[in-house]
Amino acid sequence: MDYSWTPILGEYTIEKNKIIFKGDKVIFDGSENAKVGNLLCEQFFEGGIISANIKFKAVEMNFTGCGIILYYDPETKFFVVASINATQNMFSISAFTDRWTSYAVGGDGANLKAGINYALKVEMYGSKVIMSVNNVQVLSTTLPFTLPQKQVGLWNVSKSDIEITNYKVEKIKPKAFSIMQFS
Repeated sequence: MDYSWTPILGEYTIEKNKIIFKGDKVIFDGSENAKVGNLLCEQFFEGGIISANIKFKAVEMNFTGCGIILYYDPETKFFVVASINATQNMFSISAFTDRWTSYAVGGDGANLKAGINYALKVEMYGSKVIMSVNNVQVLSTTLPFTLPQKQVGLWNVSKSDIEITNYKVEKIKPKAFSIMQFS
């Protein structure tokens, strides 16, 4: 996890092998909500595996989630994330611009527990995204678009801290082939 990190949104503590998202309560439009965070690293990615271990200090339905950002566009703020959440669906592969669009969802968010280590692994090959938690494949989808090479990172939402350890990016080089006329 020896990467260079920059918080785009939210507050983080970054150590050599551990990242802590500093969750808290915030008031938005007169309602209590949870802090949100986006943390990017210098790694550019267009395919391979990204993994991390995630531990929630506390879990509150509809206000807790953590995921791996597979793509972040700094110009449009568009990003794609595979996340574990305390919402109606525990697992999600989604994109965000000015609103959320889900491409695959599953599980029951009521099953998310505090103090448990969740080993999240996301594989991406072209537009195919496979999400596994604790070595169990929980989601698989083909995105309706191909993601160009961009920076990756972490997405968080919580009223309390979230600990992320062993964040790792394993890139694969794209394989190209050509078809030539045979004469």
